[in-house]
Amino acid sequence: MIVIGCFARLGISEENARFVLLAIIIFIYLTIGALIFYGLEYDNEQRERAQYGKLLESVSGYLCKRSKKLCQELYRLLELRGNLTIAGFTSDGERFDIPGSFFFAGTVISTIGFGMATPRTTSGRIVTVLYGFIGCTCCVLFFNLFLERLITIFTYLLRSLDGTDKNWRPSVYKVFFLVFALCAVLISTSAAFYSVTERWYYPDALYFCFIGFGTIGFGDFVPNQLPQYEYPRSFIRIANFFILSLGASSVYCLFNVASMVIRQLLNMLIKRMDVKITDSTNFLCLRRKRKRYMGLGLRPPPGYDPTEASSCSSDGLLSLKEFLMNNQTSLLTIQRHLIQGAAATKILNQTEKISANRIGPMGLLTEKFGDG
Repeated sequence: MIVIGCFARLGISEENARFVLLAIIIFIYLTIGALIFYGLEYDNEQRERAQYGKLLESVSGYLCKRSKKLCQELYRLLELRGNLTIAGFTSDGERFDIPGSFFFAGTVISTIGFGMATPRTTSGRIVTVLYGFIGCTCCVLFFNLFLERLITIFTYLLRSLDGTDKNWRPSVYKVFFLVFALCAVLISTSAAFYSVTERWYYPDALYFCFIGFGTIGFGDFVPNQLPQYEYPRSFIRIANFFILSLGASSVYCLFNVASMVIRQLLNMLIKRMDVKITDSTNFLCLRRKRKRYMGLGLRPPPGYDPTEASSCSSDGLLSLKEFLMNNQTSLLTIQRHLIQGAAATKILNQTEKISANRIGPMGLLTEKFGDG
C-alpha cells in the first residue's frame, strides 16, 4: 500500500514547509528571548526610572518654589538635552565635519546606524533616504561578492585537504567552522583594540564588536567619541573604518553559512515530521480520495493497480479497456512522445524557476554546497 506523508497530503512543498516551520521556530525563539530579557532588564529599568524621577522631582520642586520661569527653563533644557543626545551633539567632537560625515555615510550604507549622528535638517533627511537606497544596494552586492570569494578560498583549502574527487563538494559544517573561527579571532582582536583605545571594559568591547559587525548598531557604544586619545585621532578613525568594514563583511558571511546549517537541520526535522499515514482515521492529515484511472487506450500511471479499479468498474468497461490497451499501439507511441515532451518541459521549468535556493547568497551557497 502506498503511504504519503502529512506535508504531501496537505499539498505543502518542501520550501513552503521549511518557511512555515522556520516562522514557528522564530516566533518561539522571540518568545523565549522576551522572557529572558524581561527577567534581566526589567527590574533595572524600574530602578533607574525611579531614581531619575526622584531626582527630577527634588530639583524641579526646589526651582519651582523659587521661580516658575526657572522651572519652565529646566524642563526646556531637559527636552533639548534629550533631543541633542539622540542626535549625538552632546559630546565635544563635531559630528558633521569631513571625517565625521564620512563615518556617518559609512554607517548609512552598511546599515549599522549607530545613531550617534543623525541628520537634523529636512533636506539632510531626504538626501539620506536617496543616498541610503543606492548605497545599501551597492553594499549588499559587496557583501555578496565578499561572501563568494571567502567561500571560494575555504573551498580550495578544504579540497586540498580532502582530496580531488570529481564529485567532491565542501562540507557546509567544515566551512561554517572556518568562518566561525575567523569571526571569533576578528572579534576578539578588535575588542582588544577598542578596550585599549576607547578605554572600555573588554566584555563591553566584545559586545560592541558583535553589535557593530552584525550591523545591529544600538548606539550605546560608539567609537571615536572621547575628547582626547593617546594615539592620533586620524589613525583611530582609519582603523575604525577598516575594522568595521572587515568585521561587517565577515559576520555577514557567518550569518549566511549558519543559515545553510539551519536549513539542513530544518530539512532533517521536516523528514522526521513527515509522518507516514496508513490509517484513514488519522486526524493529523486529511485523507485524499484516491484518483481513479479514467484513460482509454493509454498506459496507466505508475503504481496503478487494475485489480483495485476493477471493483469500481463494470466487466464490460474493463474488457474494453484491456482490448484497447492491447491493440492501440499507435496511441501508446503518441503517449510516449507526449511524456518525453512533458518531462523536458518540467526540467526546463525547474531550471527557470525562481526560488530562495537560486537567488542571492542562498543561491550562491546552494551552488557551492549542494541542496543537502
